[in-house]
Amino acid sequence: MLIYSVLFIHAVGNAQYSICGQVTVNHQTRSQVWVSILGSDDSIATDKSGKYCFNNLPTGEYILAANTDGFMSQVQFVSLNKDTSGLNFNVEILSTDTVSVVAEKAAERRENISIKTEIVDLSKQSLSSVSVEQLMNRASGIRVRNSGGLGADADIVVGGFSGKSVKFLIDGIPIDYLGSSMGITKMPINMADYVEVYKGVLPTEIGVDALGAAVNIVTKRPDKTGYRLSYEVGSFHTHKVGVNSFVRHSPKLSYGVDLFFNYSKNNFKVDNLPISDEITGKTKYIRAPLFNNGYKQFSADMYLNIEKRKWADLFEIKLNGFVINKDIQNDFASRDKAYGNVYRKENSYIVPSVFYKKNFIDGKLKVSQFIVFSRINFQFADTLRNAYYDWLGNKHEASSSSETGNDFSNLKEPIVYTYVNNLIYRGLFSYHFNENHKLTMNFVENFVSRESDDLNKYHQRSTINYNRAILGLGYSYHFLDSRLQGLTQLKYLVSHTQGELINQATLKNEEPVQNSGWSFSQSLKYDSYSGWLFRFSTENSYRLPDQMEIFGDNVHILPNISLQPEKSFNVNLGVRYKKKGVGSIEVNSYYRNIRDMIKLKEITQLQAAYINLEHVRGYGIELDAAVFPVKQLEISGNLTYNEFRFKGSNSNVAQNEHFVNARVSNMPFYFGNASVSYSFDKVFDKRSKLKLYWTYSYVHQFYLDYIEKQFEPDGFLGIFGKSKIYTNRIIPIQQVHSAGLIWSFDINNIRKLALSTELNNIFNQDVYNNFKMQSAGRSYSLKLTVEL
Repeated sequence: MLIYSVLFIHAVGNAQYSICGQVTVNHQTRSQVWVSILGSDDSIATDKSGKYCFNNLPTGEYILAANTDGFMSQVQFVSLNKDTSGLNFNVEILSTDTVSVVAEKAAERRENISIKTEIVDLSKQSLSSVSVEQLMNRASGIRVRNSGGLGADADIVVGGFSGKSVKFLIDGIPIDYLGSSMGITKMPINMADYVEVYKGVLPTEIGVDALGAAVNIVTKRPDKTGYRLSYEVGSFHTHKVGVNSFVRHSPKLSYGVDLFFNYSKNNFKVDNLPISDEITGKTKYIRAPLFNNGYKQFSADMYLNIEKRKWADLFEIKLNGFVINKDIQNDFASRDKAYGNVYRKENSYIVPSVFYKKNFIDGKLKVSQFIVFSRINFQFADTLRNAYYDWLGNKHEASSSSETGNDFSNLKEPIVYTYVNNLIYRGLFSYHFNENHKLTMNFVENFVSRESDDLNKYHQRSTINYNRAILGLGYSYHFLDSRLQGLTQLKYLVSHTQGELINQATLKNEEPVQNSGWSFSQSLKYDSYSGWLFRFSTENSYRLPDQMEIFGDNVHILPNISLQPEKSFNVNLGVRYKKKGVGSIEVNSYYRNIRDMIKLKEITQLQAAYINLEHVRGYGIELDAAVFPVKQLEISGNLTYNEFRFKGSNSNVAQNEHFVNARVSNMPFYFGNASVSYSFDKVFDKRSKLKLYWTYSYVHQFYLDYIEKQFEPDGFLGIFGKSKIYTNRIIPIQQVHSAGLIWSFDINNIRKLALSTELNNIFNQDVYNNFKMQSAGRSYSLKLTVEL
């Protein structure tokens, strides 16, 4: 961050003179270094030769300094009574290692708050070819399940919660207004600074109603002029391009553009694909590549920052835009049938947003405001008629109205159009009584309106409106030199849903539904001088239904505006020991008692709906450790065990009493990771570095359906024995090894060249995810990054 002083020396006289010179950074000339007259608003950037010149200055006493990259030169005094030249400066910038240490200290502060937070630092991996999804999967207590490759929807398991119970945000704002464009399977690693994964209680600043876990993507906020271009190529015809540019025009004005392009055929091979033998008529199972599974995306952000004004510390105007095209190879739960002409499109060309931040009362009162509007257009197309595809990509004649089994006869064309309007406001206010006591209020209003083609009515559309508001009030306090910290929170949540829908049971229009509730939480942290840290938190959480749960997708997932909120009583307890330069070990445990859990339930073979179905109770434990045996060698690992049990259903028709106390279905309950990395300095050249790393991932077998507890495997925690009942509805043990390297070369303190590569799933092991859908096997990626 650039440092600008505010000292001004009085100038007198009517004569006009100039002050000129040259600036070097670590004794090398450089452009865009700011030279400031301290105490005034006068600043000027150096040209390509590192030269600057102030003109038309009156006679007087001046103090000048040069600033860049958060470092400032020595000040120089000038008694100006004639033109002055040769006033030169040199800015000494610390090594990049030192800058990394500063960044690590910032990340460490985030990890040391009273709320358990897993920090996935993307900035440290920005030069690598690893994806955000892979980094998330390697973090403690987190499991991402993606079965479709680049761009596919993904389910994330955190602290015993999964699906829509885990909320996603970007810079503390619910991510709905960007559709699916910033999902963790799509977002490039260069687009964000880090990812916060909250386990349990959420900070007041996070204005969302997650049941007990949330993922917050924190974007980068650069301060110096810079450009980055990256190009990545990988298996399955994968190509990724990223461009990040930021221009510091003056201390009070800056602007930037971030854009990325993703493309992949996702034509990896999978097993057990059913195909009919034309000679015998019997079904056989083959291994074949997916052929209608491609993905293409273009996303862009443009922003203008007005800073350090009397009326605003920061006023940002941003325009987002994205276009997504995704082929659909099969339904969401199986690969029983291949689709050849089914696809989805999603776009929102202009998404305007405004962010305002200002401090008042000598910095005690901090105010930030954010408002955004988006209109997202969705298309679901199923254009094939009287034909079908087999898993070899061959087209066959048949009598059928569509590949997916839907009836599109009421539509003008075999494309379902859906338009979703999102209007989100977030107001955040905090008052610092002193350095140890702070009161925070956060208000988030989210209005969603969906208009879509109605498959049941001829040439008509239906509309659903969903408005929800969350008001949070939090009081944080520090004692004993901040070693003892606490946060007490109260949240009020309210929602209103109204739509043009027919209740299939009563055949009448659905009545408007309103829900409201309170959530209370308390967290405490004690940090001893000896390296020990203790955490405790508890809450009664309350989650309003997600818009997908309310609206459905208008094709396979039916809407349900009468959904009730989920409720959970949570307790979290953790302890960590850390010794600088040696390593750390941390144990976290949690208890959950969840009622009215919302789950996706099949209604027919082709359609499903979210309903309040289950009561689940259980606990989990996470173990995370890292050691540094020698300098630049890091060995780390983590293990997670979840013991969550089904306690009953709200469904009158579900005959599931004999599954009470069974382990929750279709959810991994025992998994872990290990990694080793070593960094070399001065490889081939004193300005280059090389980092080598290896990672290992383990997921224990788990069942797609409920298995009665009496038939579960014996042994410690049920992880060593075998099931007493045979079923092929099981996801087997998965072990994946990956390795990679990152080589970087510092051309100078600003320009950098980096090359990275990774070989994922080295031994080509079978990997399965949601609903036992097979993921890609062995794959590679190669990435080139240039920083200017």
